[in-house]
Amino acid sequence: MIGSPSVFKKLMQFHDNVRIENTDIPRDSNEWSLRHDQLLRELVKEMRRDIYGKEKDIDEYISTVHLVGRGPKRK
Repeated sequence: MIGSPSVFKKLMQFHDNVRIENTDIPRDSNEWSLRHDQLLRELVKEMRRDIYGKEKDIDEYISTVHLVGRGPKRK
């Protein structure tokens, strides 16, 4: 992994949330979806800070981040 320790920390928080073994929150719930998007948004913002430095309006133009796609197939 190339990035600052703060990017790595945010990446691992996102990873821990989305891994299949994490069953703390049901994946088909609104709560899981909101948590996913929140952690992804925090990761993207931290990567931008790492690359570009402090951006005063980062919260304004990265207010919503989400991924679209199918989840992994379960056995």
